[in-house]
Amino acid sequence: MNGMTKGKTDMDTQDPKTAASASAAPVSPLDETGLPQEGPSTAAEAALDVPMAVQVIVGQAQMTVRDVMAIRRGQLVELDRKASDLVDVTVNGKVLAKGELTVFDDGRIGVSLVEIVRGRA
Repeated sequence: MNGMTKGKTDMDTQDPKTAASASAAPVSPLDETGLPQEGPSTAAEAALDVPMAVQVIVGQAQMTVRDVMAIRRGQLVELDRKASDLVDVTVNGKVLAKGELTVFDDGRIGVSLVEIVRGRA
């Protein structure tokens, strides 16, 4: 081997059972101080932190391909709801709640939940 000798590493001298258990040790994430933080104790608990897309449906409209192709700036699209109707709050395409649109002081909009929809499957 070109006159070079292969050096032994810790992995070469370690008992395979010990090496396997050392490499399978759980690693805790670090908090902002660099210290290990407590993680979720169960998979179900960890799933609670999975982000989900929440959408607010104000209304819908049916249009032909011709109508969609003809859309121009400034055109109005009439929706199937009145301005006073409740909006649908959906998660993964399923209606979770109904609410009223509200405007914050800074101009952003939000939804004030009025009804939680039961029996969502």
